[in-house]
Amino acid sequence: MSGVTAMTDDLTRQLADTLPMFVGTVLVASFLLLMLVFRSIAIPVKATVTNLLSIGAAYGVVVAVFQWG
Repeated sequence: MSGVTAMTDDLTRQLADTLPMFVGTVLVASFLLLMLVFRSIAIPVKATVTNLLSIGAAYGVVVAVFQWG
C-alpha cells in the first residue's frame, strides 16, 4: 500500500506507540535534574506531578477541539 492515507496511518501508529515512552522519559529526566539541583524530594515530585497534569490538560484541550469543533 502507498499513498497519503497509508503514510498518515503509519505515522499515527508510530506516534501513538512512542508517545508514552517520550513523556515518561521527559518526566524522569526532569525529576532527576530537579533532585540534583534542589537536593530535595518534595520539589521534584511536585514538579513532576504538575508536568503530568499540564500534559494531560493540553491533550484534553486538543481532543475537545477535534471532537467538538
